[in-house]
Amino acid sequence: MGAYVYPNPLSTDKTCMEVSHFAAYKTQEPCLTTFHKATETFVHDITCIDVQQGLAISQGGGDKDEAFITIEDSFFYGESEADDCPTVGACWC
Repeated sequence: MGAYVYPNPLSTDKTCMEVSHFAAYKTQEPCLTTFHKATETFVHDITCIDVQQGLAISQGGGDKDEAFITIEDSFFYGESEADDCPTVGACWC
């Protein structure tokens, strides 16, 4: 797992949550996971490299009819077959 992000429980604003400026590499679970009751989530400047399950943003609970998630300026690179630990003496030509 890259990171679990939760809102500040002392915050008086329960309608909006922002997650930004995070990068994860080689995670087997989502690179970023969040679970909260906000009706609007803004995610930006996230980079997930060679992760198996991408991003997990959940807006649960409450009695709202709609919830919105906006993702901007973020990059997601899927699993790669690139060898992370090449054998000693390998030629990189």
